[in-house]
Amino acid sequence: MEAPRIQINSGESETDSDKEVDIGVLEPEGATKGENPQKQLRKNRYPRHEEEPFWSYAILRRIVTKEFVLEVLKATQQSSQQSRHQDIQLLAQIVTGSGGLHTSYVKIFAILTLLRKESCIGDFIDGKVCDDDIPLMECTTDKECKSMLSRRQTPDCALDCFSNWHIDEREGFVRWQPLLDIVYLGLDQARNIQHLKLRPGITFPWVRYDEVESGGYGRVYRAAAPSDCHEFNDVLRAIKFKNSFAVKELRKPEEKRMKKDEAHFWREVNMLKRFSGILHDHLVTLLMTWCIDNKHYFLFPWAPCDLEKYWKKKRNWSLDLQTGCIERETMCWISKQILGITEALHRIHNPTHLKLAEPKFGRHGDLKPENILWYPSTKDRKGILVIADFGLGSFNSVKSRSNIPGEGIPTTPNYRPPECDMEGGKINRLFDIWTFGCLLLELTCWALGGEKHREAFEKKRTTPYITGVQTDIFFEVQKLEDFTDYVIKRKREVTKWIRDLHNHSACTQYFHDLLDLIEDRMLLVLTPTQNRIDCSDVLKKIEVMHSQVLQGSSPYSQISCPQKRKLKADVAFRTKLNKTALGEINRDQGRNLGVHRGEVRQSKDPNQLSALGP
Repeated sequence: MEAPRIQINSGESETDSDKEVDIGVLEPEGATKGENPQKQLRKNRYPRHEEEPFWSYAILRRIVTKEFVLEVLKATQQSSQQSRHQDIQLLAQIVTGSGGLHTSYVKIFAILTLLRKESCIGDFIDGKVCDDDIPLMECTTDKECKSMLSRRQTPDCALDCFSNWHIDEREGFVRWQPLLDIVYLGLDQARNIQHLKLRPGITFPWVRYDEVESGGYGRVYRAAAPSDCHEFNDVLRAIKFKNSFAVKELRKPEEKRMKKDEAHFWREVNMLKRFSGILHDHLVTLLMTWCIDNKHYFLFPWAPCDLEKYWKKKRNWSLDLQTGCIERETMCWISKQILGITEALHRIHNPTHLKLAEPKFGRHGDLKPENILWYPSTKDRKGILVIADFGLGSFNSVKSRSNIPGEGIPTTPNYRPPECDMEGGKINRLFDIWTFGCLLLELTCWALGGEKHREAFEKKRTTPYITGVQTDIFFEVQKLEDFTDYVIKRKREVTKWIRDLHNHSACTQYFHDLLDLIEDRMLLVLTPTQNRIDCSDVLKKIEVMHSQVLQGSSPYSQISCPQKRKLKADVAFRTKLNKTALGEINRDQGRNLGVHRGEVRQSKDPNQLSALGP
């Protein structure tokens, strides 16, 4: 096969992952003198790794023109055509669907050309077997195994247009079909996200398709499609889209889990539809979904990396030598991304855009660096951070509330809040505030000291959990000196690290304010008199902070002013643990519990925790 000509676009990138080609549109070559039509078709295909190349419908339309059909039909000297098909001008018009015709035979004619049976086009036109009928299927009444073909709608009715063909010719038609009948990726007619039920073996327009991740949920593939095989360039506003996709394939459910997994799939789909990049730039955009043989798929724009991987990349800025703090462009970008993520989370928590009769509230349920994606951006050369993965998200009214107990969250996620171990604790919007606080604290570590500083913080707060496993969660369970009760508190290592960040040589007033917000309003154990801050109030605070960052050479974010803060009191909160936490403690008789010797206050009791809103 001759090398295809694919337009390549490249540009300046923020990360190494972004320095990749953009798969554009194949530009068909004109026929050279004496070149047969089969060669012209074959040399204008999109390549696929280890699979046969394919034609997009757009490519076929550009090749199989009225002029192309005329030349082919002239060369074949259609002496066998019926009288009404003697006019090859009319045939060419019918094949290409020109002149106001609503049907076309472009795919049919291309296959006939590849099989050197162009002269049979009249039989297909007589039988009205057009492009809309592709793919044809093997006739169910073909008892003699002659590979007779039929329409999908009438599988028991063999098509007359194949009656004089040899078996190998009919089989050749079947083999070519999938390479011309390609799934077109796009929205539905109302410009909404569509869900397709597709048959096994259907051909997608992937010129690359590589597995990049797998787990208990399924697999994630990186796929690339030519731009004439999808319509998403106009959908994605804030990110640079290079025709590269992430395909999330959910595992095929077992029979006993079918209904449960189906419900989970549609819950995530509905969350992604309600809260998408079309609504806000800092929310991930679901492009479409499909199902093949009870296996479900999501399609997203491909992100070069998540925030966890972005942090690990070499920092592409330095401190301003005159001020000792982060140079202005990067400081504005960091503040802008924090504001954007806060706005996006606020949209989830308070979805007034949905205009529902009964007010409802969303939550994400799994904020963490792996679920914040970095994309190259059309609006910022440093890119954009986007909230993704709504697999644990929910949408509730005040009456319905979340009924998912906190103890249902696995013990390993390092951002899990204290109520996951408390009797009556539920996953609600306050859950998101804790996890967002953890995220902002790690981001601050990275901004001031780079990835090494963030990793040092992770190592510092890694202590034995009640299971005996070393974990880097931000809170801990301890027992009182008299062993009468259990208490829960933010880890002392976290409090000390926040104090030290205030004294970091690059710390500005912006970061002092951010650290105070995190420590005093977000990373809190819930008590009768103390709730975490609402996302609306977080947004108000972040908006004020960002406006000060944008004020020219404002000392607010451009002059370092480290502060020696006094370490805050070591306060723990007496609590009733849930059955899961108690079971872990009893398993090894509490040997992994530390002893709290400081001030003790009361946390919310189980009834108060259960009564919290959605």
